[in-house]
Amino acid sequence: MNSRFLGLLTATLVFAGISSAGGGIIAAGPITGGDRLTNANSSDGAAADTVIGSAPVTGDGVLDTVTFGWSSSGGCSAVKIKVFRIDGANIDFVGERGPIAATANVAGAISLTTAPLSPPIAVQRGDYLGITGANAGDCGNPTGQDPGAGSSIEYSGDVHSSVPIASGTQSPGVALALFASGSGNGETFAGILAGTGSLHGAQGSNFKTGLQVTNPYFSTVIGHVVFHPVGQSAGPNDPSLGFSLDPGNTGSLDDIIAEMGLSGLWSADLYMGHGDSTPIVVARIFNDAGAGGTTGFTESLIDPTKVTGGPSVSVTGVLIAPPDFQKYRLNIGIRTIGGPVGISVSVKDPGGNVIHTFEKVYAADAFFQLSANEFLGGFDPGANDTLVITYSGGGAIIYGATTDNVTNDPSVQFMPFVFAIA
Repeated sequence: MNSRFLGLLTATLVFAGISSAGGGIIAAGPITGGDRLTNANSSDGAAADTVIGSAPVTGDGVLDTVTFGWSSSGGCSAVKIKVFRIDGANIDFVGERGPIAATANVAGAISLTTAPLSPPIAVQRGDYLGITGANAGDCGNPTGQDPGAGSSIEYSGDVHSSVPIASGTQSPGVALALFASGSGNGETFAGILAGTGSLHGAQGSNFKTGLQVTNPYFSTVIGHVVFHPVGQSAGPNDPSLGFSLDPGNTGSLDDIIAEMGLSGLWSADLYMGHGDSTPIVVARIFNDAGAGGTTGFTESLIDPTKVTGGPSVSVTGVLIAPPDFQKYRLNIGIRTIGGPVGISVSVKDPGGNVIHTFEKVYAADAFFQLSANEFLGGFDPGANDTLVITYSGGGAIIYGATTDNVTNDPSVQFMPFVFAIA
């Protein structure tokens, strides 16, 4: 079995048949299906063929909006969006909408089209999205991410009936740029990875984020991960990756950000389908030194219900500066939940004397990672100084990331909540 996570494993798990099927915040009713890919880099399949993605719908309801990539710049570019359902060894056609005109691509770049599904199309948890061209001729083809953290399956022609799963051509590692959302029985906002990334940093560092996920439960779990770019509030067009994980199965990705076709720093939110338990998630932030091996730490998935804060709550905690700034560098990460969040900092020397103060307001539902100097408004803390941090207006996850200047070995301290006042 292919044990890679999120779509790559679905080439053997999802399309082999899905069995029916803790914590977190119940979302206000959205359901989703497919992968929202903002950096589609490939196109494949004939316009007349049907391509189905590997990320299932997260709940029962209706889908009313679709976002997709299509390769052609021709005036005849139009598609039909389809819904399919697993039935044993077959995949059944449920319905379709279209034709929907595709946005013309400019200068070789693949553009995304967002359009209404009119009327909305009824779906069930575990359904799959497909796409095919609506017009004959050289009118384009589906797009996706290759290599990517998903998979797809292609059938010849415009499929509008039941077809054997085995008769399709599967493409592990080719994620389809096809995503839809709508209303239904809701999802659970189940977890936060406050900081993830794939980037080259200071001192020749090469940081990546590996991910392992296991489903210890007796039913398949369905969900999706939404990635929020550093320095921006969460938005409806943020890239996302859907997944399905069967009971007892484990999957992994070596560098989840890069395999999404992304780079830089991101925060990641985990949403689970209606009634699904949260899988066990292990994320590792590490410096990849090639032949020199890796150094890193494990980052916990944080339950959003456990994040202290709110509109009328003031929360105080402490971070400790490194013992030697010649050997180590310090970055501060902030992930706000709700907000905007106001943060005030008092820097104390090892003797407990306040030597600097600074205040700043951070945008709602956003992620920031700053050098200690930037976080403190241009002030450089000293060895063993403490940063006494108070925030209010919303919830916040705050961490200090310390990195060795020679080996680039990273470590992290998540700010503990010393006290909160409502």
